[in-house]
Amino acid sequence: MMQGDSVRYNDRTLSLSELNGLTTDQAIDRISDHLTPDNGDAESVRLAIDFALAEVLPDEEKFDESMFTDDVVTEAISCYLTDLIFQDVVDGMGKAWFHAEHASKHHKMEEELRDLIKVITQSKVEKITSDNGGHLSQANITKIQIDAISQTVDEWESFND
Repeated sequence: MMQGDSVRYNDRTLSLSELNGLTTDQAIDRISDHLTPDNGDAESVRLAIDFALAEVLPDEEKFDESMFTDDVVTEAISCYLTDLIFQDVVDGMGKAWFHAEHASKHHKMEEELRDLIKVITQSKVEKITSDNGGHLSQANITKIQIDAISQTVDEWESFND
């Protein structure tokens, strides 16, 4: 979708050109609604899409599909994956995450973990996009997620040992 193609999901089709003229917030909502799957991950995916698009799109009153340059697309995917991976890692740690440190240190730990995930994810996205001429497939995105989660857990554990 971000590269100009229309996306069909659940018998609905959406392309960025249809969003021209809406406010940027309205366009983000429409994109999130359209791309959020109907499954148990829906809320996580929606939050990650909203966060990523709000983070990378210029703060303009009116949406214009030309906002999605190659750099914006790459950054949006990196932000999206960072947020999903952060949620995955924290969920995977379960209650241990919330009892690991005193409450006053918890926020700092969250920021450090998110920063670590962001650096790892960005490096993996950059490697994939440079190796594939900027093309990201679903298989590449899945590989980035798996590799980033694994590396994050390894580095976080060694950092906190």
